[in-house]
Amino acid sequence: MDLTGNEYLEFVKNDRSLFYYPNDEPKNKFKFTKPKTSFQESTDSYWHYILFDHKLPQQGWKIHLTANIKDAQKLLLTVSQYLNNQQVSYKFIDTVDAMLLSNSKYGDRTESGKFITVYPVNTTKFVQLLTALAEITQDFLEGPYILSDQEWQDSHVFYRYGAFKAMKTVIDGEEVYAIIDNKHNLVEDKRLPYYYQPDFIVEPEQLKNNVQHYDKNEFKKLMNYNVDFSLHYSNAGGVYHAVFKGKEWVLKEGRAFAGLDANGNDGFNRIKHEYKILKQLAEIPTVVNVYESFKAWKHQYLVEEYLQGDTLADFVDSQYPFTANKQKKNEYLTKTVKIITALLKAINQIHQKGIAIGDLQPDNIIILDTDKVKLIDFENAQKASAAYNPGLATPGYSDFNAKTFAEADRIALYKIARYMILPTATGFDWAPELEAVQDKNISNEFGKQIVEFLHNLKKQLNLNFNSDSRHPQYYYQNLTVPSTPFSLNQLNQNIAEVAKGISDNLNYNFKGLIYGDIPQYSSEISYYSVANGAFGAIMALNRSQTLDQKSKQEINIWLEQQLPNLKKLLAEPATDIGLFTGLSGIATVLYEQGYTKISYSIMKKIQTNVALKLTNDISIYSGLAGVGLAFLCFYGQTKKTIYLQNAIDLGKQVMQIIKHERYTEKTDSGLITGWLGAALFLWKLSIVTKANQYKQAALRIYQIVIKNSLQLTSDGAFIKDNSYSYERLIPYVNHGSAGLALLMIEFLQDDPKVFTKKELEILLKILKQNDVFVTFFAGLFDGFLSLLILDNAFAICTNNKVTLKKKYNLLNNYLVAQNGGVRVPGSFGFKCSLDLTTGSSGLLLLLTDIKQHTWNAWLPLLRSK
Repeated sequence: MDLTGNEYLEFVKNDRSLFYYPNDEPKNKFKFTKPKTSFQESTDSYWHYILFDHKLPQQGWKIHLTANIKDAQKLLLTVSQYLNNQQVSYKFIDTVDAMLLSNSKYGDRTESGKFITVYPVNTTKFVQLLTALAEITQDFLEGPYILSDQEWQDSHVFYRYGAFKAMKTVIDGEEVYAIIDNKHNLVEDKRLPYYYQPDFIVEPEQLKNNVQHYDKNEFKKLMNYNVDFSLHYSNAGGVYHAVFKGKEWVLKEGRAFAGLDANGNDGFNRIKHEYKILKQLAEIPTVVNVYESFKAWKHQYLVEEYLQGDTLADFVDSQYPFTANKQKKNEYLTKTVKIITALLKAINQIHQKGIAIGDLQPDNIIILDTDKVKLIDFENAQKASAAYNPGLATPGYSDFNAKTFAEADRIALYKIARYMILPTATGFDWAPELEAVQDKNISNEFGKQIVEFLHNLKKQLNLNFNSDSRHPQYYYQNLTVPSTPFSLNQLNQNIAEVAKGISDNLNYNFKGLIYGDIPQYSSEISYYSVANGAFGAIMALNRSQTLDQKSKQEINIWLEQQLPNLKKLLAEPATDIGLFTGLSGIATVLYEQGYTKISYSIMKKIQTNVALKLTNDISIYSGLAGVGLAFLCFYGQTKKTIYLQNAIDLGKQVMQIIKHERYTEKTDSGLITGWLGAALFLWKLSIVTKANQYKQAALRIYQIVIKNSLQLTSDGAFIKDNSYSYERLIPYVNHGSAGLALLMIEFLQDDPKVFTKKELEILLKILKQNDVFVTFFAGLFDGFLSLLILDNAFAICTNNKVTLKKKYNLLNNYLVAQNGGVRVPGSFGFKCSLDLTTGSSGLLLLLTDIKQHTWNAWLPLLRSK
């Protein structure tokens, strides 16, 4: 699940909880007119459904009504009464909070504005409702334009053709929403930020005259600009590259009533505000130059100079010396000091004008080709002396401890400076002592001068972080650093404190048992999954042998209470069966806990699962390779040939998918979620079956990845990633070179002669130069912990613990503690996580591996050859 930081913000609102959890605060529910006749009523986390006793078609023309937040309640009362009288089924957004989120700047553009959805039983009723609903809503305030739909006669009413009931299909390996075409095939129900009509659907005659006529003069200024590509999209509007009078410009668009911020301002008004601010700052050379602002149709536009360069975030991603020699480190530090010094001067000049930026963060700073800086995005700018109450704020750089907008700018600059030198999501404000711990490691890596620069910067910014009045942004009190610093000499004590951090927070009244990363809350099975849920923590505590007798009994009682729900999930064909994400991993943990009977039942059910035969997911994480490895290990434990046959069937299926799927620069090569995981499964299948075809298939996959994705540099060997606007070199276990190295080590374990001398040199280069100082996340698969998995494997193979020892000590950059238990800040560092992929359970399994001289305790597979 690929998530952004903004999606995490709905899971951090309870500042009394240290962990991510869905927002369950009392919500301001919308009131509606209840039907007087028989109906069915239900709700989910977003919608409130009113369905009448008639059979709805699977798909058809549906109607959406937009509304302004100021009178949405009145509109709902009016529309619901009319629809009830007509006995027309509908749904509406359940709460004011949900409506604000839908129309916020980073809401889904294809869903924004859809306040009420109406389901006509047929086309005749659909046409009647268009006119009727437009008439009864004509006196209400204008709402956001619904981008995915066609507007009906300049009204609150919009429409599109689509599914009434959720249908899904798999296209190019990806599950998508579907509709049925005229040949009775499932095709994608495209949900786009513009109106789309399926080519097999004919519009009703009445719609063909629904043509909006606009005054061409409304678009006159806009048409002067030749827009050739987009730079960015949000629900507030697009940002485009344009050419006018032979020059390049940035054209920023602000949508009316959409892209709302926390103070209720929309994209339209923020663009007008930004233009006013930029005119006031026109004399400051580090502020982007503005040209003009104008209205076209329903949108407000701002035109500013186009800047050749990278954002500061991209600059750090591409230039930071994660693994580099002394010369490259010094070059980067010189640039960093130059950039921060220029930013300090710019902020002082802006503040002297009585203005504060309000949302100073790396994506709003452009590093020009000359290494000079320019500041962009002033839509959140306010008076410097105004009390800090931002409409928009970037997590990690905003600070609600700030008293004024000017102070918020100064704190943001200090955080940016630290981010440039130590780019990690675990900010220094988690614990008062953490800044000193991080400074010590920075000094060891880069020298004392850069730490002195940071201390002097803090003085220049007049920042005094008093630990009594400050606390983490999303938690009400400070934490500490671990009482026993992480060091290989303290391994047993470190294990005990990490285990305590998990055990102290087990909630036996909660089906998830622990609080993990937010994918834990995405489905019923996710609460239990190895990746983010209960069974990953149980596996970690069990394999680390850190549970006392009382805790073992309490976990078993919890398991007994959850078995009925697990059996219910087992009976549902759509339940995820993945190794980390679903039932096959859960079966492993249940087996280890002594629940062999239900474990066997799960594996038996998996072998008949239809979804297994339809999926193109070949990964260890959630797909065929992971399930195949689970079957192999159950065969190793039980010697039941049915498990081996299931593994063989899956092996053949993986080989067919690989044969027909073209490997491109966008292909996921990862050990956990991609092709290398499939290679590991096929290799192990060949070892068990002694069938050479699987071994050769595994080697072909490995060779394809080596040929297309491996990048050898003076700093090491890395896997190339092209999912961003530039090429990144990835060292991690999942998408990077550490995963490739682990696969090669597994190959060598089984066949010491498998590689050529050149291939062995590649492996040694990865192993010896896996010397990464810092990563943004701590996570087990895509963060710092993943690098330690490889360091540990290297130490076991060579009896050389130098890199393991160094990197183990660097764990202190990431970890905090509470009541004697160690905590791991999870994805994006807003809250802590107890799960396997991002949090404490993954750390505990890594430490267990180091202690036991193994490197795969984190794999939810039964221990067998």
